[in-house]
Amino acid sequence: MTKIINVIFLFLFSFSLIHGENLTDKYREMMNAKTNNVQSKPSTQETIAPPATPLGNLIDSIKEIKKLKQGTFESTTDFNTRRDDKISQLQNTIKPFAKKGSKDYSAGSANMKSYDADNEIMTLTLLWNNEIKSIFPKAKEIKTVLMNISRADAKELFAKEKTHNFHIKITYKGDKLTISSMWINDKYELRKRMPKKSATYTRNSHKPLEMQKQNRATHDMNSQTSNDKVISFSENGIGIHIIYPAYVKAGQSFKIRAEMTNKYSRAKQGGLTLSFPDMVSMDGTVLDNDFTTVKGYGYPEKIYNKQARRGVPAKYFMVEGWQSRRWYYGKTKTFSVEFVAPRGLNRLSVNVRAVLWIRNKHDVREIPTKSYIYDQQGFSVKRFLINIEN
Repeated sequence: MTKIINVIFLFLFSFSLIHGENLTDKYREMMNAKTNNVQSKPSTQETIAPPATPLGNLIDSIKEIKKLKQGTFESTTDFNTRRDDKISQLQNTIKPFAKKGSKDYSAGSANMKSYDADNEIMTLTLLWNNEIKSIFPKAKEIKTVLMNISRADAKELFAKEKTHNFHIKITYKGDKLTISSMWINDKYELRKRMPKKSATYTRNSHKPLEMQKQNRATHDMNSQTSNDKVISFSENGIGIHIIYPAYVKAGQSFKIRAEMTNKYSRAKQGGLTLSFPDMVSMDGTVLDNDFTTVKGYGYPEKIYNKQARRGVPAKYFMVEGWQSRRWYYGKTKTFSVEFVAPRGLNRLSVNVRAVLWIRNKHDVREIPTKSYIYDQQGFSVKRFLINIEN
């Protein structure tokens, strides 16, 4: 190759002498230009960007939503609307993938741990994507969840595959972006399995009981607002009086005050029960109580069932004030509890009922005596609703 190039240069040099042109220099310039063009041409690998993954798109979209700022001339209402529209667009993008149970746009995987066929409740463990945990640090605290699913659907979904992808829905709590709910196939909601917070009230004050009742009554009157509603009824020798909020914002705490009066005769025992059919479990705090105990029960703890005449696992959360000592005629027992309003619900349903054991558990007075609604224990109940603003 080198000999050929030398021959070309010798020929061009001789031709230049005859015609008076420096063709050798021109040839050299031409060769250098060709070499430079080859070196400056970018490689194909450098110009093609790696394809974006659906998970990457999900993360980028969430980060974009988090970075949104209110404009100088933009009202708070307009900004919230713009931000909500972005969230809706993202959820609409995720929805078709979620319905198929696709890994695309999923927040992680849910593995079946156990299934209670009698109550049709499945327990699952979650494995979160690291990218999701980096945006929502509290997600890693949600390790075990519950899911209501029929036996037929459970068999169809989990007979062959014990693990399925789950997708999330997001919302804003004030200025903080949070996970509002988790779903499998955009059909089965995953509910957090919170630790039970049953509480027994212990009176620390040495003041006389009547004075404590008076102080509590004064406190309740002062704290009652126009948002409070009352459900009050009396029959079969029992009176019930409940004070509860007409509405509450999701994620905020609210209080329920429950009173039960013995209007029949001296009773051996008795109790007042509130149950929440929308909630498998709830965190609650006993603020005030003069029953012997106030306790909360959630799945899978056993509670008495009237029809079965035995203990069965609770399907949903309930709280019960129980007087295990003698209850005299005309006396009122009261408890107040505080909860946090759940997300993802427009209304929280609450059942209420009460019972007195006059001489023993076979000699009882119940209220309400008749109803078209029955609770998980097989008792007639009255129901009231608390509206939730999400």
